[in-house]
Amino acid sequence: MISKPYFFLCILFSISIYPTYSLASSCDMSVQSQEELDDLIKSEIEQKHKSAIDVRLTSNNDFFIKDEICITSINVDDFGYTFRVGLKIDNKNALYQGKFAFNYLVPALQTQLSAGTVVRESDIYFISYPSQKVNNNLIKTKEELVGKALRTSTNADKPLNIRDVYVPLLIHKNESVNVVYEKGNISIKVTALALENGSMNDMIKLKNTRSGNIFTAKVSGEKTAIIY
Repeated sequence: MISKPYFFLCILFSISIYPTYSLASSCDMSVQSQEELDDLIKSEIEQKHKSAIDVRLTSNNDFFIKDEICITSINVDDFGYTFRVGLKIDNKNALYQGKFAFNYLVPALQTQLSAGTVVRESDIYFISYPSQKVNNNLIKTKEELVGKALRTSTNADKPLNIRDVYVPLLIHKNESVNVVYEKGNISIKVTALALENGSMNDMIKLKNTRSGNIFTAKVSGEKTAIIY
């Protein structure tokens, strides 16, 4: 079963009074409850991470807001995974700060597949993966995985790296190819000779074995191509 995308975000924070902390003199916004303050922090992080959904916060030391609190600044640091919120409470400067952690959604296999298997979209679902472990070699989208072949037997439920897959040749030069022409309700199937190699979605030249006409078609699978 393909899971619905979800995004987990955890925040641990504290609040302290720092009389010497420099804050803006104007009040950019204000909140009247802890929930409103949390929502503002969530919103700031969501703006920096567009895929964030179902954001959740946790706190070690919630505090009670009895009156409206002025917010003078909100800063989120992705390098250190920290946030800092400038406040004014009872005419005193305050710093509301903490750390956050979140997960990315990355594609994984639903079942174990053997080496050489070409991955289909139906083979994929998404798993939650810690952002701290994400690097440039990690496959982050299904488009990077669909149509690729596995170098080795690969287990389910684990992220893949770009070195785990390769682009397979689905059509080889001089082999027979089944070509489908589709337009509206019309569908015509012909057999053609490949004039060049092709991988998934490549446009290649083929030769009609009956008429001898040369045409271009899009590789759609093993020994198959399609004309739109």
